[in-house]
Amino acid sequence: MKDPPFTVYDFFGYLASGLLFLTAIEYVWFGNLDKFKSVNVSLAVIVLIIAYIIGHILASPAKILLEILLINKCLGQPTTHLLIKNDRWYTKIIPDYFAPLPESICSAIMKKVPCKDSEHNLMKSIFTFVEGKLRYKDNLTSTLDIFLTQYGFCRNISFTLLIISLLFFGVHHKADLDYRITIATAALVGSIVMFLRSLKFHRQYAYELLVTYGASVLTKEVEKKP
Repeated sequence: MKDPPFTVYDFFGYLASGLLFLTAIEYVWFGNLDKFKSVNVSLAVIVLIIAYIIGHILASPAKILLEILLINKCLGQPTTHLLIKNDRWYTKIIPDYFAPLPESICSAIMKKVPCKDSEHNLMKSIFTFVEGKLRYKDNLTSTLDIFLTQYGFCRNISFTLLIISLLFFGVHHKADLDYRITIATAALVGSIVMFLRSLKFHRQYAYELLVTYGASVLTKEVEKKP
């Protein structure tokens, strides 16, 4: 049997954010959601296709803003914090994201990675090396796919809610000011919450890879001892 043309990631990563954005645009443009009450099957299919396309479009700026700029450039990749302890003040705000692995696991991994480069390149090499070793192991693939799907969903929804918040803060329509501010504030809070959730799943993906590999290295070392 052939694999289905759509995956779980298509729904969580693209379709959900696209539908959310379309709903917000409908309300901003018309001041209500009455248009959705008269949607028939054929129109619903068209709406889903459009939402899916919009979800893909939103995913690109979401990756640039939240992953490349905010995570990679500002917070740092999960791999770095899992292997190198960070005691700076901002780690107290989201301590789970900056929590390191046990020293024995870190040492076992660092010894096996064939790279002696700068810290940034070393962390990137470690992740690439370990992912290449373990990514497609049957007992790990399904778990990693779940974390990847949840990460993509949370990241894209976070970005979509941020855009919706800006729309309601800046666009004037039939709804009174207090109501618009309430929706905009709720969307902004939701965006922050979903971004924090995306950090959790982003870290968990790296955590599963590194712990599994580190544990296997330690197990082999123990077995070699007389």
